[in-house]
Amino acid sequence: MVLQTSEDDVKHYLKDVTKLIAKKLGAGDDDNFENYIKNESPIISNNLVDFITAYKAWYNFHVETDNKPDDQGRTGIYYKLSDDEHDELSNLIIQREESRNILNDSIKELEGCLKQNVEKENEQDNDLKKTFTGK
Repeated sequence: MVLQTSEDDVKHYLKDVTKLIAKKLGAGDDDNFENYIKNESPIISNNLVDFITAYKAWYNFHVETDNKPDDQGRTGIYYKLSDDEHDELSNLIIQREESRNILNDSIKELEGCLKQNVEKENEQDNDLKKTFTGK
């Protein structure tokens, strides 16, 4: 089995994920996205690091096995995973997906908190308007 993703593709993808999360947290285009996330939400930052680590481990497994020769010396699609390798790959996929879900959940939770804060601020603004205008 051959993964059709290059190391540059992985770096670009993980950079885009980091940028997207930083933007959701309010980062500007000139901000250092990793530092911005770390400062704004250490929880999301830790979850992002966990996802990146799991994603790279999954990718590196593919790189290693794609370069292993089969019994005739052929690499790539000719190499068949052993049972242990198949189990390892399954575990890496589970870790990658679990870390992605935890990251997504932490972002959704923060977005929910931000939405509640905005709603409270709007209520306070409306209360102030009523106090001063009587409407």
